[in-house]
Amino acid sequence: MRLVPLTLLERLADQAPLQPFDERGEKRPVQLEELHLSGPMDAFAGEPLHRPPFTFEDEPRPVNNYGRTKVAGEAAVRAACARSYIIRTSWVYGSGKNSFLCTVHDDLNAGRKVRAIDDIWSSTTYVDDLIDRVMAIHATGRHGIYHVVNQGVCTYHEFALEAGRLLGLTRVQTDALIEITHERDMKRVAPRPRYTPLRCLLSEQLGLPAMRDWRAALAAFVKDRPSSV
Repeated sequence: MRLVPLTLLERLADQAPLQPFDERGEKRPVQLEELHLSGPMDAFAGEPLHRPPFTFEDEPRPVNNYGRTKVAGEAAVRAACARSYIIRTSWVYGSGKNSFLCTVHDDLNAGRKVRAIDDIWSSTTYVDDLIDRVMAIHATGRHGIYHVVNQGVCTYHEFALEAGRLLGLTRVQTDALIEITHERDMKRVAPRPRYTPLRCLLSEQLGLPAMRDWRAALAAFVKDRPSSV
């Protein structure tokens, strides 16, 4: 299992080590690149429901201050460094985190009840797939805005149901462990976008293969993750 961002930076350094001098011992001109990870995608309004996935061609329309800082951060990166890779991602899970997406499998496996929201949809991203795709993007040398997520869209509730299925639980068993909650009832101070799946047009233009479906990515995570039970 790999962690972000340290492992990603280490792998980028291994792939393109800094060589300040050429073979004649003369100093090379410095051409800096910047890699900026941006997400989750509160930069988009998330309406209407079930619209096509957002691409870099869609104008960001953040609905809260968090999203506005994401948009401002991306603009600052582009202004500071033309040779930049802006990686937008969403709902990232993997080792080293203690979020719902990272732990729901262990909770269900242990028979612990969980709460899962069923009225917000987005793309999910397995961190191993995120690292591999960012490495592939960097290897192309094509700077720009990339949407790096696993294929498909789901709610937290659907993600939990799939985790239960992968454990071999019946739907009845899984339903008994999941308390469905609704974002619309949360009464949060800041609104959250409801529907923010992503699609990477730039990767498609470069001929990079589609990332695997979110269910296949979750299955790989569950298989590789040592159980805490």
